[in-house]
Amino acid sequence: MLHRAWKTMGILAALGLLVPCASQAYVLPGEQIIQFMTANFAKFDTLVIRQSVTRMQNGESPERVYEEVLSIKSPNLFHSSLIDSGAAQMDVEDRVFRELLIASSQRRLLPRLSELGIDTQQVAYTRLEGTVAYGIGEKDPKRPKLLIEKARVLPLLMVYQRPGQEAGGLIRVRFLDYRRVEQGWVPFEIHTFSGDQWIEKYSIHSVKVNGPLKPSLFAK
Repeated sequence: MLHRAWKTMGILAALGLLVPCASQAYVLPGEQIIQFMTANFAKFDTLVIRQSVTRMQNGESPERVYEEVLSIKSPNLFHSSLIDSGAAQMDVEDRVFRELLIASSQRRLLPRLSELGIDTQQVAYTRLEGTVAYGIGEKDPKRPKLLIEKARVLPLLMVYQRPGQEAGGLIRVRFLDYRRVEQGWVPFEIHTFSGDQWIEKYSIHSVKVNGPLKPSLFAK
């Protein structure tokens, strides 16, 4: 009887040693996470977005600069038209981050992320403002990365290096207020930063999905 009790305790002790290993969370490979993420936008061929743009001017307090209609065609064609024809045209800020939001192909997006300095082979769980997310890229906060919400597999934060730009000048983009639009998701607010300096805020008023767009609209 005593022998049996010691044997049972030994088995329980062995199982106890296995619990920490079994409870460690498995993290999906970066390629698979990107595949699930692009599925949220794969139904979008074109988007026509009416939005207001707030821009920081010379380090002063932000002011509303203009409203625009942004026409987008997958995977990386963009055209901006000012709603107020009398407003002064502003320099176009970098729009590479929008390629995430109309990504139709994981195969195309993976090498694009690599071009932007994001190492898709490094993946770990993390949190952003309390939200559990997949962290793709190096853990160093000063290195490019992509944070994707675990629950809905939607991009939350993108930190990247512009191709051809000197090392150190990172662009940070925060995606907020996701809303379901037909068969996909659209962030209705986007904040962009250069390093720690706030650049622009985009606030969407309306979105039209998969309407016809003339090819000439995107002619250079």
